[in-house]
Amino acid sequence: MSKQPPKADPSLRLQACTAADRADQAQLFNQCFKKGLDERALAWRYDRNPHGTSLTFLTRNAQGTAVSGYSCSPRRALAQGDQASLAQVGQTGAVVTHPDWRKRGLFTDLDRACMAETRRAGWPVVFGLPNRRSAHIFLGLGWKEAGKLR
Repeated sequence: MSKQPPKADPSLRLQACTAADRADQAQLFNQCFKKGLDERALAWRYDRNPHGTSLTFLTRNAQGTAVSGYSCSPRRALAQGDQASLAQVGQTGAVVTHPDWRKRGLFTDLDRACMAETRRAGWPVVFGLPNRRSAHIFLGLGWKEAGKLR
């Protein structure tokens, strides 16, 4: 028996974020993880990152509350130390969904929106270091596993 995909919820709104959204992103992060994070930390990570500005997204419910988020931050990468290969690539991070909103396909929409933006930005590669809870979701969306870190 195949698993049915979740039905789209028309009351949800996916948005690209700006610096004005960092407090909402931090609040969502803190609802999902034990380690606390404030908007200043996110502002450094997303807006003042030495490698460039991150691509960040939120899904908001009908009341405007952030219920799911996704980020992809630029990184500079070299192939085998060759300066001629220096390129800006993306690293996913802070993939969060409030526990009350999980299993509704929110991550799928966020991933698709973010990957469309990385293509527009010209990033030739995007990588992530998903945890055990989310790795299968990335793989289900077509990401390739390059290895495992312990």
